[in-house]
Amino acid sequence: MSPLRIIRLLAPLLLAILGAFSPAYAQRQMEALGRGVVAMRTSSTQVYVGWRLLGDDPADLTFNVYRSVAGGPATKLNNTPIGAATNLLDTPGSTALGSAISYHVVPVRGGVEQTPSAPYTLSAGAAVGQQFIRLPLSTPTPNPASTAPYDVKFCWVGDFDGDGEYDFLVDRVPTSGEDRQYLEAYRRDGTFLWRMDMGVNSTNHYAYEPGSSAISVGDTDNVTVYDLDGDGRAEVIVRTAHGVTVTNAAGQPVASITAANNTAQFVSVFNGLTGAELARTTLPNPWAQYGTLTNKCAIGYFDGQRPSVLFYGYNRDGDGPFYRVFSAFDFRNGQLTLRWTLPQTFPGAEGHQIRIADVDNDGRDEVIDIGHVIDDDGTQLFVIPEVSHGRPPGPRELHHPAIQLHLPRQRLLRRRHRRDAAQMVCPRPRGRGPGHRS
Repeated sequence: MSPLRIIRLLAPLLLAILGAFSPAYAQRQMEALGRGVVAMRTSSTQVYVGWRLLGDDPADLTFNVYRSVAGGPATKLNNTPIGAATNLLDTPGSTALGSAISYHVVPVRGGVEQTPSAPYTLSAGAAVGQQFIRLPLSTPTPNPASTAPYDVKFCWVGDFDGDGEYDFLVDRVPTSGEDRQYLEAYRRDGTFLWRMDMGVNSTNHYAYEPGSSAISVGDTDNVTVYDLDGDGRAEVIVRTAHGVTVTNAAGQPVASITAANNTAQFVSVFNGLTGAELARTTLPNPWAQYGTLTNKCAIGYFDGQRPSVLFYGYNRDGDGPFYRVFSAFDFRNGQLTLRWTLPQTFPGAEGHQIRIADVDNDGRDEVIDIGHVIDDDGTQLFVIPEVSHGRPPGPRELHHPAIQLHLPRQRLLRRRHRRDAAQMVCPRPRGRGPGHRS
């Protein structure tokens, strides 16, 4: 019998054996999301319709797509349920597009339609090629003491009201001078919910040493959004300090942060729908002698089951070295507690962003910086000594059993690194150039 024939005969058995010994992980607590239906005009007669496939959807799930014109009865657009894609190109015609058109999808399992999605309505006469959702802001200038317009730098998404669809949190940053900053929350339909005034300690916007409550400066945000406690509604997590206040859409105060000084910093969890503060704890700062911390934020499943929030903070000794610290927090049963904190007193280059992934395949997430990885328990998993400061790493699962890190950098540009958590591989540069070291 030929070797190829033997391999073909043994392949199913080998796969079964490997499957039997594959690690089994607990189910992660995930966001309770809907189908996220969106629609956009691609021409004078056609509309692109797209929707969300969820991570826990069965493999045999298919969809029917329905259209309603001007509030009329819904019409199914597909002859057979759609299973090969999560989009459809509809041709309602130019006449129908003169009216508002609503689309929704219905999952189909075993030939039986399931619960319909929330609809998405394309307004009458919508512009062709508008590949974004318009969010009218409540005011061009949220600061009553300023007439200068405010821009939006970042937008975070989360389901604030529990309907399964993403709502929006946006920052409001001044366009001129050092003025205070704001956060504003909106429902998906544009309804204004609440505004957070980051206070007098947000007026210093210097990227490396900003004010103690400043947000959206340099490569840091100090804000994130996620459903941490699994109640179906996303919380807003913010690094706060003295003077931060929150008012609802009617202008009534719903939260206030006070401290004995302007350097104390906290991690606060806010109700995404109302803006009320749910919990607060102190942000660890082992480098307080060099100033307050500005942070990159991320969500990681460090226990493999429930989400934690990470604050990766730094400050600087004047024009000298940076000082960094990783801190992870859990929000459980209304309590915000420190999971672990790790001052960086060891080698490990930093990038402009961080990534979260389970690099060692143990079911628990790690924190990936450009030159090293922090394990789920708050210890350094490994370091890549050849890598210097640069752009964010890109974790990917390619044709390889481990997650690989592809590392673009600002220096040594001709060297390309490919790494996995089990065996570090660093190709040597060929020839001379920016990446050559003799």
